[in-house]
Amino acid sequence: MAKLKRITSRSAAYAYVAPRLRSYRLLSLEQDLFTLRGYVGDLKAFLQVLRTTSIAPYLPEEEPGLADAELAAWRMYADILAELAPIIPPDADPIHNFYYTYTISRDLMLIGKTALQGGRVGELEELVAPESPEVGRVFERTVEAGFIGFMEGLREIGYKDAVAILEAAEASTPSIVDLALDIEVLSAAKRARKSVGGLAASILCPRMDIVALRTVSNVMSQKLPEDVLSALRSRFTCCKLPRDQLVAAFSWQDLGSLAALLRETPYGTASGEAYEALSEQYELIRRASRKRLIGGLAASPFDPATIAAMLELLLLDIEDLAILLVAAYTGNEELAERITVA
Repeated sequence: MAKLKRITSRSAAYAYVAPRLRSYRLLSLEQDLFTLRGYVGDLKAFLQVLRTTSIAPYLPEEEPGLADAELAAWRMYADILAELAPIIPPDADPIHNFYYTYTISRDLMLIGKTALQGGRVGELEELVAPESPEVGRVFERTVEAGFIGFMEGLREIGYKDAVAILEAAEASTPSIVDLALDIEVLSAAKRARKSVGGLAASILCPRMDIVALRTVSNVMSQKLPEDVLSALRSRFTCCKLPRDQLVAAFSWQDLGSLAALLRETPYGTASGEAYEALSEQYELIRRASRKRLIGGLAASPFDPATIAAMLELLLLDIEDLAILLVAAYTGNEELAERITVA
């Protein structure tokens, strides 16, 4: 099949993308999540239901493991992003770029950490988007020159913030790789929100804060060199969470204090302590995100909010499926209550 040329006309792009969005709506796992939740106590039945969902073509023929099923959902999402790339309306391109950056960062983290730990990068089979040009470039550079090649690959694909974090560290660790790429994701979110504004920016807000909260938790769980902290402080951003207070918390190394700081946020109030309170805030933010995207799904087909809402919906579906998978494979049925569908 010939590669579709990029559509540059705004009206033509929206007219072309509208039916695609409707078809992607049918791929959402939203309704399937209700059914799957009812089978978390019966793994065999759970997996049978899973094979009736939209991710079935991505599942292995043999009985899938927990990681296989989650990877299948991510690969479907990556394919949707790839299909949208040439037809995305110009004013919605920053939205697509944000979710694309969010998705491939998963692969880039895996490549970087594997190289750092002396693993065989060339044998990685868990990549979500191996055909992504950016993932391919970083993969090739890393296979050629290890972690130095990884950093060079990031530089070549324009991940300046991630490179700055890694260069600030005298000795990188797997967690610093995660931090560097999460900062790159936050930068993409900030650019997208500034560019689109309105309802679309509002839909991106919870996702941005999810990454911000993950970043702060990661920073506080380890002792980082001051140069790394300085590089993080200057680049850290969020949406509704208290940025200045979170940046100040980088040096605390006390998750209990962080939990106290975030006990009450614009997303709601957490009642637990330390890790439990942080987990509650994640849930509150994700639930707020699912409620907020409803407006985007109902917006004008010529509003970039429709694209933001669809991409966020599918991402929330993946996260909810991951929760149900853990519940089903571990037999911990209480976990199923953490999904965002009512």
